Amino acid sequence: MGIFKVNTIGDSYVAVCGLPEPRKKHAVRMARFASSCLDDMSILTKRLEVSIGPGTADLALRVGLHSGPTIAGVLREEKARFQLFGDTVNTASRMESSSKPNRIQASQKTAELIVEGRRGHWLTARKDLVNAKGKGLLHTFWVNPKVSKNNGSVVSC
Repeated sequence: MGIFKVNTIGDSYVAVCGLPEPRKKHAVRMARFASSCLDDMSILTKRLEVSIGPGTADLALRVGLHSGPTIAGVLREEKARFQLFGDTVNTASRMESSSKPNRIQASQKTAELIVEGRRGHWLTARKDLVNAKGKGLLHTFWVNPKVSKNNGSVVSC
């Protein structure tokens, strides 16, 4: 899918599309990847519930998407690793932390790119504004790549 796993920070999986090589429709690709992760998580938790026990299937993912410029580099500590820095990474983190279980939340910028990628029917404007730490109130969107063009509402950004 052209998605590159950057690192894991705490319980967050950080991935990027469009780096180091730019990719057309990177926001669309990332939305599809996120949807695939949610599907895989659902299957995994149902399997684990059989072996681990009741309640395991209640485990869920929250997904946040944001698009923009970022700085990347290799940090040399005990073990050298590639890492992303900047406001884009912070905003994506805010999208994840203010999302809902088993939902994909996208920023206004990412929603605009999804519309440019001719997938605006995947978007539903979130009714409430999100108060993102360090960002203030943000207008965000739920993303569902499984919505067909004929059945979904189209949002213009």
